[in-house]
Formats: sequence, structure tokens, C-alpha cells
Amino acid sequence: MSRYLIPAFGTLMILGVLTTLSADPGAIPRKVSPLDGKAVIVEMDGIYFGVKKNVRFESIGNQDFIVIPMTSAAGGETYDNWWRLDRVTQLKVFDSMEAAVAHDKKTSTFRKIEAE
Repeated sequence: MSRYLIPAFGTLMILGVLTTLSADPGAIPRKVSPLDGKAVIVEMDGIYFGVKKNVRFESIGNQDFIVIPMTSAAGGETYDNWWRLDRVTQLKVFDSMEAAVAHDKKTSTFRKIEAE
């Protein structure tokens, strides 16, 4: 029995090395966000973002952030606006942009202020 043990152990070692070598060390796994492909209304006290897409969550150290993609009105440049997650009071998540915009027009206090 011991004469089969050493070759079996050697075979397992070779398989382990081959599996390790076949992995791509440069590949960084993409985190799947629960908000991917969703339209989101982010609510904070006194801050209006409107309906946004591709909102995601990030962490730096022990601090959590919500990252909101923004577009500059003046030049059209895009940038990410990072806010501490503890400032968010509510997230409304919709499957489509149309549904989110329709809901926002009916319920947003900021929209009512803009209309007056």
C-alpha cells in the first residue's frame, strides 16, 4: 500500500502546481454591485442628485461610500461623486430609467420646489 502512496501524493502535488500556474495573476475580479443596471434615486438631507445609473458602493479602510456618477453641466465632463454612506437617508431602486424618472417627477420635493 505504501508503494502507491508516494506516487499518488506526487500526482496531487503536480496537479496543484499546474492549477496555480494556470490562474491569471493580473486578473482582478469585478465586484458585482446590487445596483448594476438599475436606476437609483439617492436621497440625502438637503441634497438632490436626480435619477442616476451605475451607482455603486466602495470602501476605503473602514469607511463606506456611495459613488454617484455625475456629469458637469458646463463642460459635459463625467466624474464620480463620493459621499459617506452614513449621510444617505434613502435609496429608491428601479429596474428602468423611465420608471425612476416618472416616480421622481411625482414624489420629489425638490421637483416641486423647482416648478414653483
